[in-house]
Amino acid sequence: MTTTTLRLPPPLKSRIGKLAAATGQSVHAFLLEAVEEKVRDAETRAALVREAQRRFDETMVSGRGIDWHEMRDYLTRRARGERVAKPKARAWRKSS
Repeated sequence: MTTTTLRLPPPLKSRIGKLAAATGQSVHAFLLEAVEEKVRDAETRAALVREAQRRFDETMVSGRGIDWHEMRDYLTRRARGERVAKPKARAWRKSS
């Protein structure tokens, strides 16, 4: 494991110390967990952005997609536990 120096403002260091103690962790363990969680969140967000971009690009190339109102209705009904057919992609613009 490598070492990194992190300068913390005193009020933040105090807050971290209190939270670490309240959770039964050392300040080091608390900070390590917090950094790991932040990195994981950033990686997940980046993966979602890449996937959204890929899907957008695919939609722009194909000229096909699902109307938002149909998709919203489908998702709402699925969330209620209803069995519903998936909406079908349709051309939303003329092919070039």
